[in-house]
Amino acid sequence: MCTNLERLIENGKLEGAEVLFITYPLFSEYKKSIDTCQSFITATEYIDKLEDKNQIRHISSENLFCDKKWFFNQDHLNQEGWAIAQDYYINLFYDSTLNEIKNCIDDITKENE
Repeated sequence: MCTNLERLIENGKLEGAEVLFITYPLFSEYKKSIDTCQSFITATEYIDKLEDKNQIRHISSENLFCDKKWFFNQDHLNQEGWAIAQDYYINLFYDSTLNEIKNCIDDITKENE
């Protein structure tokens, strides 16, 4: 069975997109409560299989913020928490993009030697 998510991944890869999964931050008490929820377990197993099958990078932010002060409710960051998360994601993708550019330059340099 091919789900809409699987089709989306396939189409994205065909168009040359880098597909990745990001797990958003969760307040530690909330995370503990859903870790035993069968729906959460089933969804997590499904995502894990998709990652393996499609070689998808997974950026886990679940444990990025464990302190209640960063959340306005059990599973949503407040403004201060979101500002920190935003900086984290920007730096993560910026560093990743710089590494890709450096690798391309290294490859071109090697070809021209």
